[in-house]
Amino acid sequence: MALRRALRTTGSERAAPVAASDPLALNWANVLASFAEAVVVVDRAGAVSFLNQAGESLVGVSTGQARGRSLHDLLAGDGWLLAMVGETLALGHGHRRGEGLLTSLDAPIPVAATVSPLFDAVGTLEGATLLLRDLRARRNLEEFGRYADRSSGLELLSAGLAHEIKNPLGAIKGAAQLLVRNPTVHGDVLRDHVQIIVREVDRLSRLLDELRDLSQPAPLRSEAVNIHRVLQAVLDLARQSPDWKTTRLLLRFDPSLPDVLGDERKLVQVFLNLVINAVQAMSGAGTLAISTRMVTDYHVRGTRTARGRFLSVDIEDTGPGLGAADPGHLFAPFFTTKTGGSGLGLTVCQQIVGQHAGHVWLRDRRRGSGAVAQVMLPLAPSANSP
Repeated sequence: MALRRALRTTGSERAAPVAASDPLALNWANVLASFAEAVVVVDRAGAVSFLNQAGESLVGVSTGQARGRSLHDLLAGDGWLLAMVGETLALGHGHRRGEGLLTSLDAPIPVAATVSPLFDAVGTLEGATLLLRDLRARRNLEEFGRYADRSSGLELLSAGLAHEIKNPLGAIKGAAQLLVRNPTVHGDVLRDHVQIIVREVDRLSRLLDELRDLSQPAPLRSEAVNIHRVLQAVLDLARQSPDWKTTRLLLRFDPSLPDVLGDERKLVQVFLNLVINAVQAMSGAGTLAISTRMVTDYHVRGTRTARGRFLSVDIEDTGPGLGAADPGHLFAPFFTTKTGGSGLGLTVCQQIVGQHAGHVWLRDRRRGSGAVAQVMLPLAPSANSP
């Protein structure tokens, strides 16, 4: 009640909005005057009856100039704020919140606004209070954070790219220098050095192809895809790898699962990479378990995909696990814990799964040593229909 008395003013008052004989109300007025947020009070007709110091700075007028003026005049270019205040005065209940630009000054200012109805002691609507919070500091901090993230990612990308290019260039240079210093070399020695040059040039070519795919991913050729057919094709290829060795395979496929919506060729690329990673982590001497299941009411945050049923594929190995690797870096370009790896495989996997409006995770197993790669993919439209 004291607060309401503190805000009850007339257009003729120029100093404090209340009489000095009411110390409790005067204290509330002082509190409002000292707020870091702008406080604007309007009467039922929409005329300004109170404006604190922060409000003066934000809207660019003094308290004396603002008092008695229509809020429509004071915030003529800020229709979204006028609409919030007008709705509060018309309905007389509820708090309204929003964010937008305040255009009263020369440069627009991002603000968060809260509008609340103001009542007298018997509950009669007297007006409304408009609280404005300047968001420039928060926005600057957010932009700095985004810049820092981009800078950090660029540094990691640059360092990885330099490392991956420098190694094969060093091998090519060394082989070429030996041939130059020994122009009469022939036979096996000549063949070995030429093979080094060819191998490292091929390695550079593959690296550039992977970088091109990352920067300019080919569009998907989406269709209904049987995920078990994809996984069987992947396993047929993985068994031909020298890394497979004595790997024991354990399959837990649910044959009743419907098709997913995706590009079969790219999905083979994703799962082949994840399976080979798991086999290499075990040095070809552990158990590889692959399971499929349905997940309901799942939604990928940050996408327009509606909640619905998704298909999950878990690829589980009995290797050493992720160890001290930072999960946030596992999908970063050129981040790798493998000797001789380019560090782009998981980055490509994440990009392809993202193109499918899905998600991919890597985590340690909950029981025993090893890691789990989980891929979530949306079902084909016909499978989601009732």
